[in-house]
Amino acid sequence: MAPYLDPLNQAFADAFAKQPPIEDLSPPEFRVTFEELQHHDKTISGVTRTSFTVPFESGAEVFVFRKDSMKRVDSLPVVLFLHGGAFIVGRYAYIRAGDLVTTANVSVCSVTSYDSICRDLALQTGYAIVFVEYALAPEARWPTQQEQCYAVLKWITQNGAKKGLSQDKFAVVGDSAGGQLAIATSILASTRTPKIPISHQSLLHPCTDTRISDRQTLSEFEFFAGPLLTVPFNKKSFAIYIPNADDRDSELATPLNISAAHAKLQPPTLIINSAVDLLRSEGEAYGEILQRAGVDCA
Repeated sequence: MAPYLDPLNQAFADAFAKQPPIEDLSPPEFRVTFEELQHHDKTISGVTRTSFTVPFESGAEVFVFRKDSMKRVDSLPVVLFLHGGAFIVGRYAYIRAGDLVTTANVSVCSVTSYDSICRDLALQTGYAIVFVEYALAPEARWPTQQEQCYAVLKWITQNGAKKGLSQDKFAVVGDSAGGQLAIATSILASTRTPKIPISHQSLLHPCTDTRISDRQTLSEFEFFAGPLLTVPFNKKSFAIYIPNADDRDSELATPLNISAAHAKLQPPTLIINSAVDLLRSEGEAYGEILQRAGVDCA
């Protein structure tokens, strides 16, 4: 029996099912498919979006969503938002059918897809939502992405005041692949010197295991072929993101391998798993690890 989805998500799943199997798509093809399904023109008013580049090798683009009524606040708390997309989707400038599409001529993918979420978060919290456009695979490989996210956080601790951002009040949010990056960023922030205080992290259906094996979790067994994500697609994206199998064992790549000492350093954490999602079991497993370590985790 097919799993129950609410009408909106069922319509999205039905539209996705009409596309070729996602594991058969190249990264550029998947980016086009993802954008066609995710793109929307709805804009939430009362929020202003600005952008700047954080120096990191070729630079990391950052988009800041700020509630209009908070424009004159000089030191807004920061929510670092790390988007999902299987590590291969989600750039403002990305490859469409082999051609480079840039911000100069089109607004695409992650910022467009996440625009309403970031605006709503800014409205509801009054905080600055800092959206990181990290580099995608295969153009960039692990650990570039997590180093970019950490570099943005570190840069804000040193230069945030120039952008009206707090230099010591941070939270981290990540969904799916972004959840894995959020955890890695929190680990780096708590173990490198100087330590960067993160007040809490919110993980939305996070990816916590990038290892490729024949073993399946309960949710992978239940939703092997979707809806939406499939196990073969996940394996393919992990191989693209982290080509070296040994690297996937790192706690920074597979948070389920986090050491007990580092687990204790994680901030208070909220994990929201989707019932109909092959990532559900690993999200639950990571939450159990944090709880056993004494972290305030729900």
